Order: sequence, then structure tokens, then C-alpha cells
Amino acid sequence: MCLVFFLVSSHQLCGGQGLAVPKGMRKSLRDVKLRLHPSLIFLLAYVLLVASVQFNGVVQRSGIPPSEIPGRPPLWGLLFAFGLLVSVAIHEYAHVWIALRQGIQVRGITLMMLGGVSEMDDIPHESHLREFRLALIGPVVSLLLGAFFLGIHQSHIPGAFRFYAYWLGTANIALGLFNLLPAFPLDGGRALRSLLARRLDFETATRKAVRVGRVFAWILGALGVLSFNIILVLIALFIHASCQAELAQIADKENPVRKKLKELMIRTIETVEPDTPVNLVAQKMRQKNVGMIPVCQGNVLLGIITDRDITIRITAEDLTPDLIQARDIMSTPVVYGTEEEDVEDALLLMEAKGIRRLPVMNSAQRLVGVFSLTDVGVQLLRQQQKLAKAA
Repeated sequence: MCLVFFLVSSHQLCGGQGLAVPKGMRKSLRDVKLRLHPSLIFLLAYVLLVASVQFNGVVQRSGIPPSEIPGRPPLWGLLFAFGLLVSVAIHEYAHVWIALRQGIQVRGITLMMLGGVSEMDDIPHESHLREFRLALIGPVVSLLLGAFFLGIHQSHIPGAFRFYAYWLGTANIALGLFNLLPAFPLDGGRALRSLLARRLDFETATRKAVRVGRVFAWILGALGVLSFNIILVLIALFIHASCQAELAQIADKENPVRKKLKELMIRTIETVEPDTPVNLVAQKMRQKNVGMIPVCQGNVLLGIITDRDITIRITAEDLTPDLIQARDIMSTPVVYGTEEEDVEDALLLMEAKGIRRLPVMNSAQRLVGVFSLTDVGVQLLRQQQKLAKAA
């Protein structure tokens, strides 16, 4: 079971990193750099200890006579640790290979005390089939590696090689099977989410997959307590914490301030022509219960009129609303946001300008929507309701 703890730690962080794609992203498998983290020193010491303790048991299960296996257990532990790390690296490169074939940019692979980490760009939420393939390729490769080594174990080569093949073969089989458990952050948890995403939205699919992962965490934890196995308890805590982290990551991605204006803006826009009488402008604003209305010629934004313009400016200048037009009191230049702009930046702009509604333009400087503080409030309310259901 001590070895299983290491195998559980060999999980992947494929996607979900929330990172922008930098210039250093790799486009081919040979360009993906493999980095070794200093924490591997502690992992090496741990595996050496576990391998030394389990050595005699592994020899017995392999069916190889001890007389055919030269060397002391620490040496074999060192060889086993090296072979296992290579196996984990191959597992990770399998993920990377599929990711590159699917057009997902990859930063690199890091081997550390907690196993292997593949750093990739986020997978589009609608691409559930891509995530399914990407998740399963790792366990499949580990199982194939295990079968390959166990095949060598059944061959007629010298006993020492057959023993080493048996040890690595069983470790890769354990690695592959454990990663298939439907619990985050294991590959099985991501595969389950991708299957659920075929009929559910990404956020709901993630929450359901997290619930399944929690069940497995409780089962493993109960088994650990009943058998007085502290390792199983640690594994259960590890999976439960990872499920919570996945929920937190989804909540952060769904946070309205992390979105783009095009995701929250209202596309059905109330506008007025520049020659519209101001009294009709005021009437439309009251009917739609808005405090700002764009003045447009087609889709070209000429200016904006706020309730302040109507109530204060007309009174101050002693103007007659039914005799003047929108162009006479509209504000220019116009404060606006772009559809690719972050909501957080737009909110800061609106706060600085003291406005509650912001026109949204596209790259061709055409009006495509209006963003308001109400839109953020609605999204926050929905997010809180979802979090309450998940809890």
C-alpha cells in the first residue's frame, strides 16, 4: 500500500490551469521539455525505503529464485525508482502527444515529488470528446507498458531482468488502474466529466463528477480507518482535497469578473436615432427602465444619453424636450468597452466614470451590445445558487 500512495500521486494537471498561452508553448512532441523538480530527492528516498521493505515480497511473487537476483535491495530500489519515473514520464508524454494532435498548446512536463504534471492550455468546455481521449490515453499507455513488462517476465531471459520487468509491470498496471478511478485529479475523474458533459454543461458535469469523487474518497477513508491503514486515509484526504480544488477552480472560472464582456453583455440593444425628439427618448428610457441609451446611426455609435442629460441639462439650459433632438444633448466622446475586454476592467472603467451601463463595440467599431452592473449581479446570484446546490 505504501507504493500505491506514490502511484496515486502520479496524477496529471492537464488543462484547467487558467494560464494564458505564452510564446514558449510547444507545438511538437520533441519540443516539449521534461523538467526535474528538486523535490524528486525526497521521492527517491521514499521509494528506496518502500522498495527495500517490499523487496523480498516482490521476489516471492515474481516466481524468480532469489539466487538469480544479484545485488542488495537498496540497489534494486534505486533501479525501480528510476524505472517508475521513466514510466510516469511516458504516461505524461502520452497525454502531451494527444494534446498536440488536438491542437492544444503545451508548456512542458515536470516530474516532482507528487508525480508528473503536464502543463497545457485549457481544453474548450464544449470539447468533451477531446478531454475524454486526452484523459484515457495516460492509463491506457500505462496498462500497455505493464503488459509489455509482464510479457518480458514470461520470456526466457536471465532471471534478474525478468524480476525487474515483473516489478515495473505490476507497478504500471497499478498506476493505470488507479488513474482510471472516477475521482479528481485522476484521469478517470476527467474522463467521467467528459462523459457527463455530453448532455450537461461543463460546470454541472464537473460538480457531478466531484460528487462521485467524494464518494470514492469516503470509501477509501472508511477502509483505511477500519484496517488501521494510515496510507489509505491519506489517499482519501488527497482525493477529497483535489475535488474541492476542482470546484474552486470552476467557481473561479465562472466568476463574472473573470469573463469577457461578450459573455455577459445584452445583445438586444435599445437605441435611438440622432434626430429622435428628446421627449420620446425619455419615454423609451422609462419604458425600458434604463438609465442610459445609445444614439446610433445604423450600428455606428454617435453618442449616449443618460437620465442625467435629460433631467439636469435640459433644465439648466431651459430647453424644450419636444423641440430638441437626441443629437443636441448626447454626450461625446463616448465611453465604451470592447467585446474582448475583461469584465473586471470594464467595472473599473464604469466606476471611474460613474456610469452603470457601458456600450460594447466590436473590432470594427460597431455597437454590438450593452453591459450593465445588473448583468454582473444576476451572474453572481446564479453562481451562489449553484454553489449552494453543490454543497
